[in-house]
Amino acid sequence: MGTEQEEDEEDYMPGDNYYATVNAFIKYEEEFNTITSGSIDTHVPGANCDEINKTHITDNDFTGRCHRVAKYLHYIKDKEDIENRCKCLNYLLNTKIEYNTFPKKKCSELFDAYEAISDNLKTCKLTIGCINKVDLEQIKNIYYLNEAIKKLEKSIEDNDENTYSTAEEFAQLYTNSIGGCKSDNTKSYCGAIRDLEFTPFVSWFNNYMMNNKIIRPNINEEVTNGIFEHTNETKGRNSTYSLSYIGYPAT
Repeated sequence: MGTEQEEDEEDYMPGDNYYATVNAFIKYEEEFNTITSGSIDTHVPGANCDEINKTHITDNDFTGRCHRVAKYLHYIKDKEDIENRCKCLNYLLNTKIEYNTFPKKKCSELFDAYEAISDNLKTCKLTIGCINKVDLEQIKNIYYLNEAIKKLEKSIEDNDENTYSTAEEFAQLYTNSIGGCKSDNTKSYCGAIRDLEFTPFVSWFNNYMMNNKIIRPNINEEVTNGIFEHTNETKGRNSTYSLSYIGYPAT
């Protein structure tokens, strides 16, 4: 038996295999919210939530969340892209306050109950568990960046007045997320961050800003200059055309 600290570390699973798939989480989170909303009176056959409640949690307050998790597991059981759906579910269980805490229970104890649900339904059996805290923070960074990209896409599509501030928000998130990465690091977390630079929308957005010489006075140049520093589109170009000048069309 190891020390308490060692035992706690052993309770967590690595999350570095999540980095490349986080871009799918937004749509699957919406799916999860839709499936688990509304009444939870209907019990999923085989989930055995009452038994799990007795053996793992011993508190009736867990029953509702057990039924919700079981409901989603049952829904995705025969769906395509099951691996990413399972990873998204585990990410949500690790990050949503209504799922990642329970009075007087450690993370490992709480997730023993979630694992029991997945075992009973034979879905996501090897995916459910407490994610290493450092890895989880990095997964969240990538998630928030993908969320910011979606928000910026919609803002441009709707041609709304918040496009410039939304672009700056994305720029700041990107800078904060990649801050600890060396320029030649293309592996794991840093690689996943840099991969965002080459997504169709981000590449298009960068080219659009450069080609139209869109300028906004007083924008935070230091924040936005770093976003596309390593992309093929911007290498070798004069800084006049960097994303730091997003804003009002030049006259």
